[in-house]
Amino acid sequence: MPKKQQERRQTARIQILLIGEATYQTSDDGTCTAQVVARDVSEQGAYLIAKTRPEVGARVELDLRCDAGLKQMKISLKAVGTVTRVDVPPESPGGFAIEFQSFSDLE
Repeated sequence: MPKKQQERRQTARIQILLIGEATYQTSDDGTCTAQVVARDVSEQGAYLIAKTRPEVGARVELDLRCDAGLKQMKISLKAVGTVTRVDVPPESPGGFAIEFQSFSDLE
């Protein structure tokens, strides 16, 4: 029987579909903008699913939004963070975790 992983999160996370873009520096000093889907978001960070992924330690600028189709339900979040983990397929859909350094208030 596999061991149950211990929960390491210190803050509550919300499970809401946020889509957007992550912009980061590449190893050859270029800039990459990747389309991302935020799977888990908390006040400390987020896990982002993406086809292209930055390296651990990279600084990432995020622009996320949720549009439920109603004017009064639009949510957006801008944040800056550091990549703390990168997951590569086939073990996962492919994505990365970031720890926020700063973020805007939800709009």
